Amino acid sequence: MAPANPLRGLASAASIASLVSQIGGPVLLVGHTYGGALITVAGAAENVVGLVYVAAYVPHERESLGELQGALPRSPLMSHLNE
Repeated sequence: MAPANPLRGLASAASIASLVSQIGGPVLLVGHTYGGALITVAGAAENVVGLVYVAAYVPHERESLGELQGALPRSPLMSHLNE
């Protein structure tokens, strides 16, 4: 399964966790980039047997994405974006 990521912050992990809990067997979650943070949260579901991070954010317990990103060098892309 490849559920949609609504990109609404880590609260989106609740919808992934809900879907995972409805699967009648072991689940291996795979996350790419931002999806890594989502699977970290959704991975608390009882039937999750593992997490796979593919070039993904891997936050520590109680670490926010802002803290994680702040520890990395600023991307040159940021100077070309309008806020």
